[in-house]
Amino acid sequence: ERGEAPYDAVVVCLGSRASDLAELSGLPLRPCRGQNLHLENRAGLETPLICGKYIVPAGEGGDLLLCGATFEYDPEGLREPPSEAEAAAALLAPLEEMLPSIRDAPIVRCDAGVRALPPRSHFGYVPLVCKLPVEVRGARRGDGGGRSALGGGGCAAWLFGGLGSRGLIHHAVLGRSVAEAVLACDESSLPEHTRRLDARMGELLVSHFSDTGHSSH
Repeated sequence: ERGEAPYDAVVVCLGSRASDLAELSGLPLRPCRGQNLHLENRAGLETPLICGKYIVPAGEGGDLLLCGATFEYDPEGLREPPSEAEAAAALLAPLEEMLPSIRDAPIVRCDAGVRALPPRSHFGYVPLVCKLPVEVRGARRGDGGGRSALGGGGCAAWLFGGLGSRGLIHHAVLGRSVAEAVLACDESSLPEHTRRLDARMGELLVSHFSDTGHSSH
């Protein structure tokens, strides 16, 4: 049902849509469209291949090959439906260099999605995870005894985003870290390089609220 309910914390994990929130419109996330092709596995490939692009046996019994992916930065086409012709034009040549027998494999379908690329750090494109310096309407400030279920009332909003094209690598370990940080109301337990925007986050949010005449506190 629609409406409001008390809560102890909100974790914003909207992927490429995170900066669509007015309060987070200043986030330095770069949207990037990616398309995959699903091909029939007529070559009988059993082992994943990766060399810039990737070919991964998938489907029921490995009868398909998941192949990708494109990196498309045109803002006008980010949310367009998948295009089998576009994906094939961009992917088939490099895929054939990895697996020549894939040349004649029939295309079963094409998928598309939008990544949220974070600013590059000295560790590469590491996701952004941090506590947000904003008050969130509906946050529970006490349970009758003056404390929230998290042991305090000042840790209501968090960001978990910018996983880019490496979500499968980062999601599990960082998801656990986020959960532990939220429950402890302590972001110092998060990997330091994921908190690299901490010093700028207040500025990014304040710039929005200054323009709209609101306060972030």
